[in-house]
Amino acid sequence: MKGKKRKHKNKKKPQETRKYGVLRTILTLIVAAVVLTAGVTVVAEFVKSYRAKRVIAAYASDGMLFSSNYLHDSALVDYATIYVDKLEAESGSTPYFDATVTVCNFAQTNPVRAYGRTINYTLTASIVTVSKDGSGNQVITPAAGALPAVKIDGAAMLASYSGTLASGEARTNEYTLSLPRSMLTGDKYYVLLTATPTGTYDDLRPISALFELAIKSEASSVSWTIEPTDVRTNSIGDYAGYNYRLSGSGRGTVMLGWDGTKLDISKVFKEKVSATVPSAGDIPAALSGLTVIEFDVDADAVNSYDIQFYPHTESAVSGWSDVAVQMAFVESTT
Repeated sequence: MKGKKRKHKNKKKPQETRKYGVLRTILTLIVAAVVLTAGVTVVAEFVKSYRAKRVIAAYASDGMLFSSNYLHDSALVDYATIYVDKLEAESGSTPYFDATVTVCNFAQTNPVRAYGRTINYTLTASIVTVSKDGSGNQVITPAAGALPAVKIDGAAMLASYSGTLASGEARTNEYTLSLPRSMLTGDKYYVLLTATPTGTYDDLRPISALFELAIKSEASSVSWTIEPTDVRTNSIGDYAGYNYRLSGSGRGTVMLGWDGTKLDISKVFKEKVSATVPSAGDIPAALSGLTVIEFDVDADAVNSYDIQFYPHTESAVSGWSDVAVQMAFVESTT
């Protein structure tokens, strides 16, 4: 009897067994959580050091999600010239020359990614003169006196227009700016258009342009050019993508060429301009051996494009010399 009593005394109670089992489970979970946290930390550090830079740089390259085909965000207001053929200017048959000006809730280089909120804005319009101060800085002055009879959407130009770009999808508002023939002669006037977001938009800024009429001289060359816009004194490692600006005057076909083992062009841009691959016989000698696309341009509709290129592979680009883009332009004669 005593032996049985001692044996019964040393045996754990069922409640104690369950208690110890729960404690072991908790300890196991704590250890697993520590291991998992360490693993997540390692992954997070990898993301922060490589992937995050790539994602941020890719979004930044799109541009501001408040844009236009003519208006730009720039300390120096860009000129938007509407060219008139010399014969047309001399004939006097056309009283007004039009340009369609857009205001959009997406970047011009990526019409798929729209701004996440409704954008309310004011489009201001005025007739100005432009000069330079003693340091060569641009000076814009409101014009006075008898001014050109500029129209917007077929009616006399007002000082301002209220606009809204609803959220949910990519949207564009269009304005038809009509410049009178009188702007071809006499005092030089410009129409200053500025679209300014109204409300609290920390990531949006005003966009502007100075519109003018000019006669396209028979001797003037119609051409397009492409140039890099990154600060190339910075390390190539600071960039996950590389930016170029294509701009020019006239209408025709542009061919772009680059080393396909080093770079890839933005798919969004290719889709936007409906780029195609030219046949081998149409590629000029200067672009021989390169990856080439071609697309049509018309400065009367869009006179500049921001284009992004990316490394073909993670290690394809080792220096700025690898980031090179060549261009050829053929003017349309029809």
